This record gives sequence, C-alpha cells and structure tokens, in this order.
Amino acid sequence: MKKVLILSSSPRRGGNSDTLCEEFMRGAVDSGHAGEIKGNPALQRAYEMGKQA
Repeated sequence: MKKVLILSSSPRRGGNSDTLCEEFMRGAVDSGHAGEIKGNPALQRAYEMGKQA
C-alpha cells in the first residue's frame, strides 16, 4: 500500500479541480492505497473575499 497526497490549488470548493481530486482519491483507495487531499486555505479565503466585493 502506498500513501497518496493530493494537493488542490483550486480556491472554489466543489469546483472542477475538487471533483478531479476526489475522483483521483477514489481511484487510489479502490486500488488499495491510502491518502488525503490538501487544499490551500489562503486561496479559499481570497476567493470568498473577492465574491463579497
């Protein structure tokens, strides 16, 4: 078993990049591997602040 780290640089939660990361993780888990998805909280905060402006 291998450990997989998926880095998401998308500022939008639930966007295309998040979906791609989730599907990649699902494939890794289905193949018997473990892992986690890490996002960038600073990008998410900046995106939310931009939506409010």
